Amino acid sequence: MPPSLRKACHACTAAKRRCIPRLPNCPRCAEKGLLCQYDLEPVNSDPSHRENLAVPRIFDSIEAAHLHAISTYKASGEFVNGIPLMGNEETFAIAIGHLAQIPALTFQSRSSLFVHKNIFSLAVLPALESSTATSLSTKQLLIEQDRLLSLDVHELSFVEFLGNLHRLIAIILAYALKPNLEIDRRPLSPDFQSVLDLLHQWSAHFQTTLPEDLGSDLSAWNAWATAETTRRTMIAVVVVSGIVQVLQTGVCSYQPFVEALCFDSRTGVWEAEREEAWQRAVDHHGTGVGEASLVSWSEFIECGGAAPRQQHDGMLQRFLLACYFGKETQLPSEMQTSVPFNTHWLPNPG
Repeated sequence: MPPSLRKACHACTAAKRRCIPRLPNCPRCAEKGLLCQYDLEPVNSDPSHRENLAVPRIFDSIEAAHLHAISTYKASGEFVNGIPLMGNEETFAIAIGHLAQIPALTFQSRSSLFVHKNIFSLAVLPALESSTATSLSTKQLLIEQDRLLSLDVHELSFVEFLGNLHRLIAIILAYALKPNLEIDRRPLSPDFQSVLDLLHQWSAHFQTTLPEDLGSDLSAWNAWATAETTRRTMIAVVVVSGIVQVLQTGVCSYQPFVEALCFDSRTGVWEAEREEAWQRAVDHHGTGVGEASLVSWSEFIECGGAAPRQQHDGMLQRFLLACYFGKETQLPSEMQTSVPFNTHWLPNPG
């Protein structure tokens, strides 16, 4: 008979699963390798059993990892129980379904989760040597990769750099995601490693070259698109690095600071194809042209459940819901919108 406990463990509570309280771990946590913690320990608990738990901790949801991070985070910026990891393949598969659209959209110079279409026009990027972007061959993809590897980013304007950075992110995702979107573990090819090294270098450059202002020569729409793409790029770099880590190891490190990064959450503003539609969306929300309705990932998650929000819905918003709530966020097929996914341009890195 299990010892008398006053409530379910954190992991079962976060996953909304039935908990059978036992020490040192409940059956569900023992099976999944999760950290099993209770707000109130059982009367006959032995505090020393916590000290022998192996690290790193593996969690099956962002919520469980977040709760653990809060409870174990020191003022010095260290985790007292090691680095939390995420290991829910079902949730990752749903999130990857959203990310898999990014290469095709980027190669077509269209808006994706993290970059607005206006950036590609402002950056005046070279056209890809293909009649249709969705039929881009592996050879053509490598040509674009070589161009990016040869760039001196210090000679680029911020907007030019931003556009090229998202071309690089698209190439990494094209390498990383197989057409069948299965999560597996495989060694990196030299080509894949070279673009990952470049992403690391460009991420550091991005963080050190953020402009204090965008100047006065941009229209309100272009200025907003540049500022919003910049905000979303901060999220993109961490997300893409996490996806690569999943493909290599099967899990990824949970980074709590990502949930503090902000974005414009107004429905229809990011997805507007023309300036007139963008202006109508801005007017609909009752905000000024030069204003934004910024919200952090954490604030967005906390303002509702798994379902999309009427006033705060969009590409990025649905991706974040998928990352946090998994299959609970999925709408019926007739209500989903997506870009036709052509796999001809996806190279096999292994």
